[in-house]
Amino acid sequence: PLAPASRPAPRGRLARLRKPAGALLCAISLTLIGMATLHAEAGQVHPRNLDLADRLANIILFMPFGFGLALLRVRALRALVIGLLCSGCIELIQQHLPGRVASLYDVVTNGMGAAIGCLTAAWLVALPSRWAANLALSITVFVVWAQGWLARPVLLPAPHVLQWHPATGTGARWKGRLDRITVDRHPVWIGFTDTARLARVVAGAPLTLTLLQGPTQPAPVPLFLWRASGGDHALTIYMEDNDLRVRVADRGTVVGLPHPPFHWENALAGAMPGEPMTITLQLREDGACLELDPFTARCGLGPPPSRGWARVRLPQGAGPQQLALLDFLWCLGWGLVLTWWAPSARWTAGAVAALTGFTVLVTAETALGSPRALDLVAFALGSSLGALRAAWTQRRYRARAADVAMQAEIKAAARADAAEARNADG
Repeated sequence: PLAPASRPAPRGRLARLRKPAGALLCAISLTLIGMATLHAEAGQVHPRNLDLADRLANIILFMPFGFGLALLRVRALRALVIGLLCSGCIELIQQHLPGRVASLYDVVTNGMGAAIGCLTAAWLVALPSRWAANLALSITVFVVWAQGWLARPVLLPAPHVLQWHPATGTGARWKGRLDRITVDRHPVWIGFTDTARLARVVAGAPLTLTLLQGPTQPAPVPLFLWRASGGDHALTIYMEDNDLRVRVADRGTVVGLPHPPFHWENALAGAMPGEPMTITLQLREDGACLELDPFTARCGLGPPPSRGWARVRLPQGAGPQQLALLDFLWCLGWGLVLTWWAPSARWTAGAVAALTGFTVLVTAETALGSPRALDLVAFALGSSLGALRAAWTQRRYRARAADVAMQAEIKAAARADAAEARNADG
């Protein structure tokens, strides 16, 4: 057969490239880990307990580091110890950073991530190429579906209660006054409200708050809270210094993976205490649109729902350039994963076509939305690079198999010649 049933151990040039590649991957991973963890963090209003999301993020964060250690031929137990030591150093530094909290759980989950990454890399290398290719396709399809499912807005259990009294039980006390609330120009009264009003806001109906501005406060201060009966926050509008932020519940929130807040920096700069103000919120596919009075508006705030898992480590207040770069790398990476172990060009074309068709079908059932041109370019580039790598590897395997077959034929011919010579002598 042209492609062997399993991968032989890398030799020659591949073996020489393995250690530099592992060292480079470890260095890049540690750099990105430092950028994600070693910075001050302001207080935030969280819609619910985020322990699950934090644990998952800590494991995922150290998995590429574990891949690099596997390329350096480090065993899983040693990878666990190295991950624990690196994470311990990070937690020690975080003790001196404002807004950061050192945690033993973070050390343990980071170490687990390094060990899991090391084991996963070793397992993938040992798999036959066709099995690894099918596994990569399955994982890619699952992640595409999970992106949309987690990003889809969800209505929390009724009844719902609207709160704008200073004693909201969340964050600091707001010292302003909220006079009137309307949903699509229809007034909403104090206390309990029906699910249909919340559904209209989630679907894109404008929510308008008429208020008297209070003094700015450095801690997160809720201006408006739409709370479900279970205590979870369905929608929160809050201020922090002069910034205006909005949080909306979705399915990711339910499983502990929150959507980053829609953030308008310095929106309230220049507003004086006691000054009347109108805030209008409208949720759109490309983010949130906030309007202050009829003269000042900002749309496209925050990451839209279609960004899916990219929100795990998205920096607060990320700009369009950062979001575009993150999207590009995300799609590029999944294109590489999809075709890295492709056993043939025909398999590659079929897998890309299948994933594209699946994405079109799943769009109707999720909040993915239509893919952007930049995302498609990144996915095509990643798929092409992965396919080129797979084709190059297959050519090396074929050449190696031909070498082995030729050597076997030469040895067999030599043995046959030796046997004929012995028979002739006898």
